[in-house]
Amino acid sequence: TTMGHGMYAGCSDASCFTKDSTFDTLWVSGVGYQYGWGAYFAHGAQNNSLTNSIFYDGAYHGIFAGSTEFGDPNIIEGNAIWDMLYSGIYLQGGAVVRNNVIFNVDGNGIYVSDPERGTYDGIVISFNTVVNTGDYAAEIYGWTEFMSAVLTNNAFCNTVGYGVYLEVEEASDTAYDINYPGYIQNNVICGYTS
Repeated sequence: TTMGHGMYAGCSDASCFTKDSTFDTLWVSGVGYQYGWGAYFAHGAQNNSLTNSIFYDGAYHGIFAGSTEFGDPNIIEGNAIWDMLYSGIYLQGGAVVRNNVIFNVDGNGIYVSDPERGTYDGIVISFNTVVNTGDYAAEIYGWTEFMSAVLTNNAFCNTVGYGVYLEVEEASDTAYDINYPGYIQNNVICGYTS
């Protein structure tokens, strides 16, 4: 097909929510030529879990999790993702992303950006392995907005390519305006880091 998704939950404009659901042991391959997603949690999806699943030979992204609209984070755990044209995991809101393996994607392994919805609260990225990506193993924006953001115990490795890009705003001249990044510790990073 030219378009398709392995799993799509919710409404793209957050007019309907998918919440408190479990998606386990999915096997998704060849979902479409352009803009196909292995699994898509639309804005508003809250407290869902996507676990122990396989996504490969996809067109666009492996897994997308949008804004939770201030609900509980979604759980993305224990998945294997490879051969994607863009990113392995794309986050735009609170999510607990742990114990996933991502490799051989043409774009980013993990891409994180907040679409100005202010719902990074509760984002945790830990114990993931990301290798052999065409762009950064992890590219992360807006990390300083919430102190609860956690990036720990990951392996992000492109030994002759891009390791991690982390956008951190510069501190202003007044001490009370300084933004500190979320918690970052114990990551192994191979490759260029910015």
